[in-house]
Amino acid sequence: MRICHVTPHLPPEQAANALLPFHLGQWAAASGHEVAYVAHPPRRDASRRAERPDAPGTVTWIPEHRLASAFSHGLKLDIVKGFVTIAKRAGPLIDSSDLVHLHSNGLLVEVCAWLAARKRKPTVLTLYGTEIWHYKPRRLFDLFTRAYHRAAHVTFYSQGLMNRAIELGLGRRDTTVVYPPVADAFLGDELGIEEAREALGLQGRHV
Repeated sequence: MRICHVTPHLPPEQAANALLPFHLGQWAAASGHEVAYVAHPPRRDASRRAERPDAPGTVTWIPEHRLASAFSHGLKLDIVKGFVTIAKRAGPLIDSSDLVHLHSNGLLVEVCAWLAARKRKPTVLTLYGTEIWHYKPRRLFDLFTRAYHRAAHVTFYSQGLMNRAIELGLGRRDTTVVYPPVADAFLGDELGIEEAREALGLQGRHV
Protein backbone atom coordinates (compact mmCIF):
# COMPACT_ATOMS: atom_id res chain seq x y z
CA MET A 1 0.00 0.00 0.00
CA ARG A 2 0.92 3.63 -0.41
CA ILE A 3 0.21 5.35 2.91
CA CYS A 4 0.31 9.11 3.37
CA HIS A 5 0.56 10.46 6.93
CA VAL A 6 -0.62 14.04 7.38
CA THR A 7 0.56 15.48 10.68
CA PRO A 8 1.34 18.97 12.01
CA HIS A 9 4.58 17.68 13.55
CA LEU A 10 7.44 15.25 12.95
CA PRO A 11 10.70 14.70 14.85
CA PRO A 12 12.80 16.41 16.09
CA GLU A 13 9.65 17.82 17.71
CA GLN A 14 8.74 15.50 20.55
CA ALA A 15 4.99 15.43 20.81
CA ALA A 16 2.68 12.46 20.51
CA ASN A 17 1.44 13.60 17.10
CA ALA A 18 5.04 13.76 15.90
CA LEU A 19 6.30 10.46 17.28
CA LEU A 20 3.34 8.22 16.49
CA PRO A 21 3.26 9.06 12.74
CA PHE A 22 7.03 8.56 12.63
CA HIS A 23 6.85 5.09 14.20
CA LEU A 24 3.79 4.04 12.24
CA GLY A 25 5.76 4.88 9.12
CA GLN A 26 8.70 2.81 10.32
CA TRP A 27 6.49 -0.20 11.02
CA ALA A 28 4.67 0.12 7.69
CA ALA A 29 7.90 0.50 5.72
CA ALA A 30 9.35 -2.56 7.48
CA SER A 31 6.29 -4.49 6.27
CA GLY A 32 6.89 -3.46 2.66
CA HIS A 33 4.50 -0.53 2.35
CA GLU A 34 5.39 2.80 0.75
CA VAL A 35 5.19 5.71 3.18
CA ALA A 36 5.03 9.46 2.63
CA TYR A 37 4.43 12.43 4.92
CA VAL A 38 2.89 15.88 4.73
CA ALA A 39 3.90 18.03 7.71
CA HIS A 40 4.96 21.45 8.92
CA PRO A 41 8.73 22.03 9.23
CA PRO A 42 10.09 21.61 12.77
CA ARG A 43 9.97 24.79 14.81
CA ARG A 44 13.27 23.86 16.40
CA ASP A 45 16.56 24.47 14.60
CA ALA A 46 16.48 22.40 11.41
CA SER A 47 20.05 21.27 12.10
CA ARG A 48 18.69 19.31 15.06
CA ARG A 49 16.91 17.05 12.60
CA ALA A 50 20.15 15.07 12.29
CA GLU A 51 19.69 13.93 15.91
CA ARG A 52 16.74 11.77 14.85
CA PRO A 53 16.71 8.88 12.38
CA ASP A 54 15.61 9.77 8.86
CA ALA A 55 11.89 9.56 8.23
CA PRO A 56 10.90 6.21 6.71
CA GLY A 57 9.48 7.93 3.65
CA THR A 58 9.50 11.14 1.67
CA VAL A 59 8.41 14.29 3.52
CA THR A 60 6.61 17.21 1.92
CA TRP A 61 7.15 20.19 4.22
CA ILE A 62 4.45 22.85 4.06
CA PRO A 63 5.13 26.01 6.12
CA GLU A 64 2.74 26.55 8.98
CA HIS A 65 0.16 29.13 8.03
CA ARG A 66 -0.15 31.65 10.82
CA LEU A 67 -3.15 33.94 10.81
CA ALA A 68 -1.70 37.42 10.57
CA SER A 69 -4.81 39.50 11.14
CA ALA A 70 -7.55 39.55 13.72
CA PHE A 71 -9.84 41.46 11.39
CA SER A 72 -12.45 39.33 9.65
CA HIS A 73 -11.42 40.29 6.11
CA GLY A 74 -7.74 39.57 6.72
CA LEU A 75 -8.58 36.39 8.58
CA LYS A 76 -10.64 35.02 5.70
CA LEU A 77 -7.96 35.99 3.19
CA ASP A 78 -5.25 34.23 5.17
CA ILE A 79 -7.34 31.06 5.44
CA VAL A 80 -7.99 31.06 1.70
CA LYS A 81 -4.27 31.53 0.94
CA GLY A 82 -3.33 28.72 3.29
CA PHE A 83 -6.01 26.45 1.84
CA VAL A 84 -4.76 27.00 -1.71
CA THR A 85 -1.10 26.46 -0.75
CA ILE A 86 -1.82 23.19 1.04
CA ALA A 87 -4.08 21.92 -1.74
CA LYS A 88 -1.43 22.58 -4.39
CA ARG A 89 1.42 20.99 -2.45
CA ALA A 90 -0.38 18.02 -0.90
CA GLY A 91 -2.92 17.25 -3.65
CA PRO A 92 -0.66 15.17 -5.93
CA LEU A 93 0.67 13.15 -2.98
CA ILE A 94 -2.80 12.32 -1.68
CA ASP A 95 -3.93 11.50 -5.20
CA SER A 96 -1.20 8.84 -5.49
CA SER A 97 -1.93 7.29 -2.06
CA ASP A 98 -4.10 4.29 -1.20
CA LEU A 99 -4.72 5.42 2.39
CA VAL A 100 -4.44 8.79 4.11
CA HIS A 101 -3.77 8.76 7.86
CA LEU A 102 -4.72 12.10 9.41
CA HIS A 103 -3.20 13.10 12.75
CA SER A 104 -4.72 15.74 15.03
CA ASN A 105 -6.38 18.79 13.47
CA GLY A 106 -5.61 22.25 12.12
CA LEU A 107 -5.70 23.72 8.63
CA LEU A 108 -3.08 21.33 7.20
CA VAL A 109 -4.90 18.20 8.38
CA GLU A 110 -8.38 19.48 7.59
CA VAL A 111 -7.54 20.58 4.05
CA CYS A 112 -5.89 17.23 3.36
CA ALA A 113 -8.99 15.47 4.72
CA TRP A 114 -11.10 17.51 2.29
CA LEU A 115 -8.74 16.58 -0.56
CA ALA A 116 -8.91 12.90 0.35
CA ALA A 117 -12.72 13.03 0.35
CA ARG A 118 -12.74 14.67 -3.09
CA LYS A 119 -10.37 12.05 -4.44
CA ARG A 120 -12.32 9.25 -2.71
CA LYS A 121 -9.34 8.11 -0.68
CA PRO A 122 -10.07 6.28 2.61
CA THR A 123 -8.85 8.04 5.73
CA VAL A 124 -7.98 7.12 9.30
CA LEU A 125 -8.15 9.95 11.84
CA THR A 126 -6.12 9.80 15.06
CA LEU A 127 -6.99 12.30 17.81
CA TYR A 128 -4.60 13.23 20.59
CA GLY A 129 -6.48 15.56 22.94
CA THR A 130 -6.86 19.23 22.11
CA GLU A 131 -9.02 18.47 19.06
CA ILE A 132 -11.71 17.12 21.41
CA TRP A 133 -11.10 18.96 24.69
CA HIS A 134 -11.43 22.29 22.83
CA TYR A 135 -13.93 21.14 20.24
CA LYS A 136 -16.53 23.66 19.08
CA PRO A 137 -18.52 23.02 15.91
CA ARG A 138 -18.16 25.79 13.35
CA ARG A 139 -21.26 27.34 11.93
CA LEU A 140 -20.35 27.33 8.24
CA PHE A 141 -17.30 25.52 6.84
CA ASP A 142 -16.56 22.93 9.52
CA LEU A 143 -13.75 20.90 7.96
CA PHE A 144 -12.80 19.11 11.16
CA THR A 145 -16.28 17.76 11.88
CA ARG A 146 -16.58 16.65 8.26
CA ALA A 147 -13.23 14.88 8.46
CA TYR A 148 -14.32 13.18 11.69
CA HIS A 149 -17.52 11.77 10.26
CA ARG A 150 -16.04 10.88 6.85
CA ALA A 151 -13.10 8.93 8.23
CA ALA A 152 -13.23 5.17 7.73
CA HIS A 153 -11.94 4.79 11.28
CA VAL A 154 -11.15 7.11 14.21
CA THR A 155 -8.62 6.29 16.91
CA PHE A 156 -8.38 8.10 20.24
CA TYR A 157 -5.32 8.46 22.43
CA SER A 158 -7.28 7.55 25.57
CA GLN A 159 -10.61 6.19 26.73
CA GLY A 160 -11.37 9.49 28.44
CA LEU A 161 -10.88 11.32 25.17
CA MET A 162 -13.31 9.03 23.37
CA ASN A 163 -15.83 9.40 26.20
CA ARG A 164 -15.59 13.17 25.90
CA ALA A 165 -16.18 12.97 22.15
CA ILE A 166 -19.36 11.00 22.78
CA GLU A 167 -20.50 13.61 25.31
CA LEU A 168 -20.01 16.27 22.64
CA GLY A 169 -22.24 14.42 20.20
CA LEU A 170 -19.37 12.91 18.22
CA GLY A 171 -20.28 9.30 18.83
CA ARG A 172 -19.74 6.87 15.95
CA ARG A 173 -19.35 3.13 15.45
CA ASP A 174 -15.87 2.77 13.94
CA THR A 175 -13.67 3.94 16.81
CA THR A 176 -10.73 2.52 18.73
CA VAL A 177 -8.75 3.57 21.80
CA VAL A 178 -5.02 3.14 21.28
CA TYR A 179 -2.20 3.68 23.76
CA PRO A 180 0.79 3.78 21.39
CA PRO A 181 4.13 2.41 22.66
CA VAL A 182 6.11 5.55 21.88
CA ALA A 183 7.49 6.46 25.32
CA ASP A 184 11.01 5.26 24.50
CA ALA A 185 11.09 7.63 21.53
CA PHE A 186 11.08 10.75 23.71
CA LEU A 187 14.71 11.83 23.73
CA GLY A 188 15.22 14.60 26.28
CA ASP A 189 17.76 17.34 25.70
CA GLU A 190 19.43 16.78 29.07
CA LEU A 191 17.97 13.60 30.57
CA GLY A 192 17.39 10.25 28.93
CA ILE A 193 14.39 8.10 29.74
CA GLU A 194 16.08 6.10 32.52
CA GLU A 195 17.59 9.22 34.08
CA ALA A 196 14.21 10.95 33.97
CA ARG A 197 12.48 7.97 35.60
CA GLU A 198 15.12 7.89 38.35
CA ALA A 199 14.78 11.63 38.95
CA LEU A 200 11.01 11.21 39.34
CA GLY A 201 11.29 8.14 41.53
CA LEU A 202 9.57 5.89 39.00
CA GLN A 203 12.07 3.04 38.81
CA GLY A 204 10.34 -0.30 38.39
CA ARG A 205 6.92 1.27 37.81
CA HIS A 206 4.89 1.00 34.63
CA VAL A 207 3.53 4.39 33.56
